[in-house]
Amino acid sequence: MWTSKTTTSPVVCASTPLAFRNPKNPPATTPSATNKKPKKKPAKKPKKKRKKKPKRKRIKSPLRKRNNRLPIVAGMNPIHDHNRAAWDARVQQGQRFTVAATDDEMSRPLEILDPLGWLGGAVTDQRILCLGAGGGRHGPMLASAGASVTVVDISPEMLRLDAEVAEARGLQVETVATSIDDLSMLPAAEYDAVMQPVSTCYVPDIRIAYRELARVMKPGGVYISRHKQPTSLQMDLAPGPNGFVIEEPYFLDGPLSPAKRSGPHREQGTMEFLHRWGDLLGGLCEAGFVIEAVTEPKFGDASAAPGTFEYRSHFIAPYIQLRARRTKQPAAGDALWVPERKE
Repeated sequence: MWTSKTTTSPVVCASTPLAFRNPKNPPATTPSATNKKPKKKPAKKPKKKRKKKPKRKRIKSPLRKRNNRLPIVAGMNPIHDHNRAAWDARVQQGQRFTVAATDDEMSRPLEILDPLGWLGGAVTDQRILCLGAGGGRHGPMLASAGASVTVVDISPEMLRLDAEVAEARGLQVETVATSIDDLSMLPAAEYDAVMQPVSTCYVPDIRIAYRELARVMKPGGVYISRHKQPTSLQMDLAPGPNGFVIEEPYFLDGPLSPAKRSGPHREQGTMEFLHRWGDLLGGLCEAGFVIEAVTEPKFGDASAAPGTFEYRSHFIAPYIQLRARRTKQPAAGDALWVPERKE
């Protein structure tokens, strides 16, 4: 006689309360539940341990800080370091603006440096600061005209040219290696006049440079400067099929892209910044200056070949030149209108 033995075992469902897990109080069973064999779960394959990838540290570039504002820390400024090395290299390669004054230029310094007579016609015994003006030209030439001269430049090699020319000609020229936006080593209210060739494009915040300038100038002193116009910095040297094209944004945070072509409009290898008109002109007034004269030096030539600096300058003015007077105190912010700045 065939007999079957039925065994009972507790069946736990997802909805079964935990109390039914107690063998002393098993749940009621049904024939269908007792005859089913428990399904064996397939053996789980051991999981391979994944190697954890090291977390990448995000490095914030100081060149993209808001409003182009970068704290000036001596010896720890990447913009200063870059442009110092770039100009040192340009001197060694004999590039533009790195050739000392000739004998002819030294014989008529004011005619060469100040053809508009903005310095007043004579500089004898005046304290003059040549700002961003190394290279063996401005400092020695003004010293030969009788001025007491200090030359500031970020490049030691550019200042070496000034020292060599001054020594060879028996002139006294003081040289200071620093950026134009850090004049902390110079005394306040020291200079009667400041001459600055194109150099504000190498600092990210021109307003800082203007405040430094105002501190070291005497009230009533004259400031003569030349700057690259924003539109010129927005365009390439050569025109496209439809003419010159704006390639850089006007409201630009950070340095300009490297120039596509070498030419007088840009200095290859340097880090340059576009300064808007509200900063170029409004910043100067806010720092305590009154603008007395403005001119745009002419370099254009309609007959020049396309792709040259002269052809481009016929359509786009490369520079603006200013004469400003240092006042006794900065202008009140609410008394001066300047274009709004995007924060």
